[in-house]
Amino acid sequence: MNVLLVPLMWMATLTQIQVSPEMLITGKAITKDTIIDQDYVGLPGDKWILIKSIVESADNDCKDIINDAVHLCQNQLEGCHETCNNIPEHQKNLIKVLTMKVENQENQIKKLEKRSDFWKYAAIVGGSVALSASTYILIK
Repeated sequence: MNVLLVPLMWMATLTQIQVSPEMLITGKAITKDTIIDQDYVGLPGDKWILIKSIVESADNDCKDIINDAVHLCQNQLEGCHETCNNIPEHQKNLIKVLTMKVENQENQIKKLEKRSDFWKYAAIVGGSVALSASTYILIK
């Protein structure tokens, strides 16, 4: 039994990359007849083994790569803050004025919607009264 399981275990270790204790990247052999129903990254076998050896030999779950990515994001965020803080004063004032105009327009729209609802229901009530009155007159 062990004779059969050892090759299977060996093949399983070749088709998986241990990124962290909780995360595995699983490889799948693709031939020209394979139907692909998802996105994938294709690598020849020798490149897969190279990537597997690099990732699994890295210490502390690739902390250096993660730290570099964090520093890059922080630098980009600082650049965005500098861009936002360098807006000229007249443009900031223009933005404030336009924001106030939009708020005023929204308030006016709400008032007109309420007024429209009032007149809609008033027309319904008036039409009902007129219909009832004319029906009453015709019956009497």
